[in-house]
Amino acid sequence: MGPEDLERLATAAYLVGRDADSEEVWTRAHHEWLQLGGAERAVRCAFWLALGLLSRGDSPALAAG
Repeated sequence: MGPEDLERLATAAYLVGRDADSEEVWTRAHHEWLQLGGAERAVRCAFWLALGLLSRGDSPALAAG
């Protein structure tokens, strides 16, 4: 599965309330984009990952990492 598909899967997981799955897939998408040299897309994935962590009440330090 490519990073664009991972982004879609992460979004879908978030929308149906599967927060842990969404977190995992956003992380995978982030790493995939970095490997492909897509820094801008990797940053976007990191943003959505952090936003999801903050919205569910996780530690701000974890979300800021």
